[in-house]
Amino acid sequence: MSGEPSEAEVLWRRRSLAAAIGCLAFLTVAGQPANRGGNTASRLATVESLVHRGTFDITDSPFRAETVDYVRLDGRALSSKPPLLPVAAAALYAPLHALGLDIVDDLWLVHRVLVFAFGTVPHALLLFAAFLWLRLVSPDPWARGWTFVMLCFGFLGAGYATTLNNHSVAAASAMGALYFTTKCVRSAAPAPRDLAAAGLLIGLSPTLDFLTAPLVLGASLMLLAHAPRAALVWAAPIALLPLGAHLAATYAATGSVLPIYARNDLYRFEGGYWTAPRDLDALDEPKWLYTFHLLFGHHGLFLLTPILAYGGWQAVLQIRARAALWREALVVLAGLVLVAVAMIVRTPNYGGACVGFRWVIPFMPPLILFTVRWLEQTRSMWRGGLAIAFAVSITTFVNAAIAPWSHSGVHWLIHQVIDTGAEL
Repeated sequence: MSGEPSEAEVLWRRRSLAAAIGCLAFLTVAGQPANRGGNTASRLATVESLVHRGTFDITDSPFRAETVDYVRLDGRALSSKPPLLPVAAAALYAPLHALGLDIVDDLWLVHRVLVFAFGTVPHALLLFAAFLWLRLVSPDPWARGWTFVMLCFGFLGAGYATTLNNHSVAAASAMGALYFTTKCVRSAAPAPRDLAAAGLLIGLSPTLDFLTAPLVLGASLMLLAHAPRAALVWAAPIALLPLGAHLAATYAATGSVLPIYARNDLYRFEGGYWTAPRDLDALDEPKWLYTFHLLFGHHGLFLLTPILAYGGWQAVLQIRARAALWREALVVLAGLVLVAVAMIVRTPNYGGACVGFRWVIPFMPPLILFTVRWLEQTRSMWRGGLAIAFAVSITTFVNAAIAPWSHSGVHWLIHQVIDTGAEL
């Protein structure tokens, strides 16, 4: 029958399904509460305080001692993290606590449940959105299959899905927004449900990670340029829902709709860590060296995950040739450059003890997916060293999954074996 999928199509679907299951199974096994780090502890402190004491004040939370990511406001200690994700996690923890589980005494189990709901499930949705996006943009099942495999096992951000964090879930939301945006702009008359889904994810992404704003702003402009009336009717109102929830949660926590990140004065209080930062947070490296390490050094975007270079180059070619994906490529590359430059200028500490350039994690999945164009042309994983780049990226994925909130193996190699003189 003419409607039956080809043998190659069936093979790519099976390969993709096997890769997705393998990736998610590994992340589930690798997740350990002991590897949560101060970033996650800050969120757990809010979850514990909301459920146990009905307040955003984490002063009395046992997790506060594990983190420096908090501020002081009117005598209260507040997590510096965006509040919507911890509020959602608290909503899940509350019934578990009512059933007798305690986030401190039963941390292993509670953390696993929270990570499954806000790490594993979002990552599964990211992979599904990527699968659908590849099916939209590429006619080559072989190229799609290997690109998807690289996303499953070469994406740094997947490793962060083993703890309660914002990067991996924001990446999932941004990838979903990109898929529905691409689907809408390739349709003469976008379906209302697709516009609504795009709007929801466009609104949700920056509430999870402010740094996704350039990406979703670009997606919004694509929708408005293609179908302005439909976008305003179906996408815009839905986008306001998560944004409104975020503003409401921020106001409930701080008495203001301004994000804590924008209120630097709150970080400066007597005895506070950020009044006199230490170690990695007290670095005063030249910006050229800082830039080098974020891009090619111990936190290097292109050293730890070199498959991004292949996708990035294909994105450049798409823009230069005004090819089918040039708008998506422009949105992703422009957003990545903007965020990377902002983080290089405004920060000195590499994001703390962590694996890789974590601030740009939401931009990584689409960059990896652009590699499909390389594979369509070369018909080989070995041409240009792509297989080697993938092998290196796999090691970073495993490193991040086992211990995302620690220095990478490359970091150890650079600063312990090849002494650079940096005091890290």
